[in-house]
Amino acid sequence: MDKFIFLRGIKCKMSLTCGETVAVPKVENVKRHYTLKHASTHNRYEEDHRKEKVLLLQRNLVSQQNIFREIDDGSKKYTKKICTGAAVFKEIDIALEKAGLAYDRLVGIATDGAPAMIGKEQGLRGFIQRKLESLNVSKDQILWYHCIIHQESLCSKIIKFDHVMDNVVKAVNFIRSRALNHRQFRNFLDEINAEFSGIPYFTEIRWLSCGRTLKRFYDIREHVAAFLEAKGNSCISFDDDKWMNDFSFLVDITHKLNELNVRLQGKEKLIHNLFGEMTAFQKKLDLWITQIADSNYAHFPCLQEQPHISVINREFFVSELKRMQEEFARRFKDFRACEDQLKIFSMPFDVDPADPR
Repeated sequence: MDKFIFLRGIKCKMSLTCGETVAVPKVENVKRHYTLKHASTHNRYEEDHRKEKVLLLQRNLVSQQNIFREIDDGSKKYTKKICTGAAVFKEIDIALEKAGLAYDRLVGIATDGAPAMIGKEQGLRGFIQRKLESLNVSKDQILWYHCIIHQESLCSKIIKFDHVMDNVVKAVNFIRSRALNHRQFRNFLDEINAEFSGIPYFTEIRWLSCGRTLKRFYDIREHVAAFLEAKGNSCISFDDDKWMNDFSFLVDITHKLNELNVRLQGKEKLIHNLFGEMTAFQKKLDLWITQIADSNYAHFPCLQEQPHISVINREFFVSELKRMQEEFARRFKDFRACEDQLKIFSMPFDVDPADPR
């Protein structure tokens, strides 16, 4: 196929000049493509020059394919279905060796709570501790942390409110899972000049999506109610005062948790910044518990605007906030234990240089 500057060895012949393929790889079809599109450009080349041109185009194609092949191989390398503690340790060991870093300089490791990370035998923690012992390095020098953002998401999930979420998910799925319903709902919102044009899906794995879905659902609740009534769907009773109060409280608290999650993310944030955000949120929980117990809903705007606020079950909301408070305290006790060490970053001039800690 060099005569027509086509790539050999594949079922669908590809022109090295334009990148187009010929579905039926017959000589007549290849010749027709070359004659119609490239003959005027390449016929001026002599035989030897033509071969050089073909080799050059082939090398360029191989170089491009190598780039995509490396990307594909790299993605497969890091998306294996099974990731063991041994595999993670091997990659860390290789990375430290390449960087010329010794294990005795390792002072802290942050992981998630997966068994492959924290297991004392087959987890990453066990492999690193045995490595330190083999090098006569004290394993107590390393502080093990559970990722702050990951733990915050786990704390958020302690707020269940299944009687609220089940109905909201049913309504969202009714609208979003059927193309006709979704299209009609969007047209309905357009007709009434609603502020929003739709409602997002709820994804349980991603806590932020839950908060966004609840807030949007609350903002267009009257339109949702009208649409569901028109479609004959009664999965939600917006006239139930108790349910609406619980729903409003859930919208408010998930919004606050979302704000915290966003503040924990971003660049150039040291551990004391993240720990400070968590500590501040725990202080806010103390305040909210006291305020709700006293029927003060100033920090819960959606709950405060409900018309039947007198039937709010304050004891239930207080108990839920206390459960969250206990979960935050339990999950972040390892950071609390080294709070004094974090002051070297947050308040360096208040740290005594002679303090051995």
